[in-house]
Amino acid sequence: MKFMGLLLASVCFSLLELATAAGPSHRLNVTGIKPPIAFEQNQGQVDSQVRFLGHAGRTTVFFSPAETVIATSSGASQAKPAVSVLRMRWVGSNQNPEMLAESPLPGRVNYLIGSDPSRWHTDLPTYGRVRYRGLYPGIDAVFYGSNGELEYDLVLAPGADPSAISFAFEGQKSLVRDRKGDLVLKLGEGEMRQHPPKAYQVIAGRRHLLAANYVIRRNNTIGISVAGVDPARELIIDPRLSYSTYLGGTADDSVNAVAVDQFGRAYVTGSTLTGFPTKNPFQGNQAQTDAFVTKFFATGGGLIYSTYLGGNLFDFGNAIAVDRFGNAYVGGNTNSSDFPVTPGAFSNGPPTGDDDGFITKLSPSGSSLVYSLRLGGHGDSDTVLGLALDSQHRVYATGFTCSAGFPVKNAFQPVSHAQNCADAGGDAFVTRLNASGSALEYSTFLNGTFESIGKGIAVDSTFHAYVTGSTESSDFPTTPGAFQRTFRAATVPGFPHDTIGNNAFVTKFSADGRTLVYSTFLGGTVSDQANGIAVDGSGRAYVTGGASSKNFPITSGAFQKTLRGASDAFVTKLQADGHALIYSTFLGGSKGDGASSIAVDSLGRAHVTGSTLSTDFPALNAIQAHSAGGQDAFITKLSANGGTLIYSTYLGGSGTDAGNCIRLDANDNAYVGGSTTSANFRTTSGAFSRTRKGASDGWVAKIAP
Repeated sequence: MKFMGLLLASVCFSLLELATAAGPSHRLNVTGIKPPIAFEQNQGQVDSQVRFLGHAGRTTVFFSPAETVIATSSGASQAKPAVSVLRMRWVGSNQNPEMLAESPLPGRVNYLIGSDPSRWHTDLPTYGRVRYRGLYPGIDAVFYGSNGELEYDLVLAPGADPSAISFAFEGQKSLVRDRKGDLVLKLGEGEMRQHPPKAYQVIAGRRHLLAANYVIRRNNTIGISVAGVDPARELIIDPRLSYSTYLGGTADDSVNAVAVDQFGRAYVTGSTLTGFPTKNPFQGNQAQTDAFVTKFFATGGGLIYSTYLGGNLFDFGNAIAVDRFGNAYVGGNTNSSDFPVTPGAFSNGPPTGDDDGFITKLSPSGSSLVYSLRLGGHGDSDTVLGLALDSQHRVYATGFTCSAGFPVKNAFQPVSHAQNCADAGGDAFVTRLNASGSALEYSTFLNGTFESIGKGIAVDSTFHAYVTGSTESSDFPTTPGAFQRTFRAATVPGFPHDTIGNNAFVTKFSADGRTLVYSTFLGGTVSDQANGIAVDGSGRAYVTGGASSKNFPITSGAFQKTLRGASDAFVTKLQADGHALIYSTFLGGSKGDGASSIAVDSLGRAHVTGSTLSTDFPALNAIQAHSAGGQDAFITKLSANGGTLIYSTYLGGSGTDAGNCIRLDANDNAYVGGSTTSANFRTTSGAFSRTRKGASDGWVAKIAP
């Protein structure tokens, strides 16, 4: 069920918009305010009745058990600004609901006011959400911020009664409902307009619209009337395309990885040849294919910086992460002898091979390097394919090496076991770099006799690294009790590579990198590979990729139990100890499909992206319900138990489109990137670029939950 909300248009102060989201849910947006909204617990900095507060530009929001107060300064006079105060009071609610701060943020708040240090308030933690638990029976209110917008959801448990919801505004001059069903609140310098609620439930895979209206009672309290609610059915949230933009130059470009900071600003990396848009760059164009790093404004309408990153030959950006200060960490591969490296950074000697991996840390402005280094051995090739960052700003990298002398330190596996690279051998590796980029804390091979590739890496709060990829090695290291200790892909004895298929693997390292907590194969008897991994707050790994095996491990209750095409995407969630699967499901249509990247939200819901050739790929609550070309990107959000879709959508045009990467912000907005040859790829009004510039461009999109 979804209610769509309310708009406060004001001339002199911040615009407010109130809308309902899922559950049924309301959304209160403070638009026109670009700084982030972070919430803090009241520890004496304001009146004692306030439990939590948050700031956004000229607006401050105060949360007490019985009401929410929004105070906005018009800024008309710096000496004595006009302040508008709007109170939203929960009528007939639990007057002492449990109030919780959720989704901790990395920032801290300090109040150093006056000359008396005993009255200062320092090092206050910040949070992404404030929850009123049990506001009404079975109903919570959850406040959060998104792109400078204050939003709130009223979340109804199954069987909860929407008619119990009752609220009232105080501080407005008048309150009426117009002919369209809008609530209109007249304010001192503007009005608040709340559009009629819209509600639906999903029945047999289709939306069933419900009649919903606001009810203004004689005492000016407001209720919501919804007809025909089935209390046993799940309530659904629609996705919304907040922005979608091309990103490219005059030749071929691809967005390969995306990260997002606490302010909702997307950072992307990939590869480009020429004519790529730059702004405040560290580096101008080079002669060959270069990596690039681009940082967007939170609206997606412009670039904060955009820079090439490379040397005289070929360079590719494959992975990216961002810290709380806005430093971007980029991983990839280069065969440029003059790829930029910085003094004091870790070095394994001068470049001697065809390719080396690289790890580069850019300053928040993007105009300088904090550090930059090559990561590789001597001869043949090395590449960084996955990158993660811990709370101490240490970088974890995985990828592929086919070089002698690849640097190892404090290693679980100090020696390569793989056959010669000329016979299609090579190793996965896992490396942790110290915070200054000056040394390796550990670095290890991860392989058996034949080829293995590390594709994705994640790290938990206790510094355990989780790695996934694919292997052709039946003797790939596994651990006692692991879910699958047997390599199941087909092999041909005597064949030079000994195998014609591969299995995915999932491996968790100890915090020091010297031992395995668990390691397991994941696959069937044909060929299956994992491309992305995420980990939740309980240490449970979520893995995605592509499967060609009909007997790929699938669990009862999965959304899709059978392989429908030549290959399907898969999504698998493992127990924290790696001994069993919580769920595992195919995801695909009747042709070829595969997933590239995965992210998980605070409620354990997996978000995946990839590419599909299927015209019958499962779609639900879609931004784009049908395929628009030969290959489209897809974005899918699964329920926490893997049994249902929350939404699933195509995204593409008439050409070839791919989804390569996905990340989430604290409010579960999904930031997705990829590549497209489509001149009609879906873009949004106000986006940075709405026109394809080259034969192929990158693309970046933000999808609201």
